[in-house]
Amino acid sequence: MDIVLLHAVYEGVIMQDQSIKTSAAQRAASKRYKAEKTVSVQAYLPPVYRDKLDRIAEKAGTSKAQALKTAIDALYATMFDEQLTEQE
Repeated sequence: MDIVLLHAVYEGVIMQDQSIKTSAAQRAASKRYKAEKTVSVQAYLPPVYRDKLDRIAEKAGTSKAQALKTAIDALYATMFDEQLTEQE
C-alpha cells in the first residue's frame, strides 16, 4: 500500500512529494493485531453526533476512538461505582 504525502507550497519553497511504502509483513501484523485485539462497534446516529464526537476528540487532543473509550469508561464507572482505570 503506497500512501502519497502531498506537500503544499510553504513560504515560497515547494516541497517534494514523498511516498511511504508499507511492507507485506507490516500489513500482516496490522491485520493480525486488529483481528486479535479489537472489535468493531457500529451505531446509526443522527449526523450531529458525528460532529459532536469530532469536536470532543479535537478538544481532548485524541482520536475519535479514544474519545469514545474515555466516555464509555467514565459512564461505566459512574453507573457501576468503579474507579476509572487506564487502558487495559
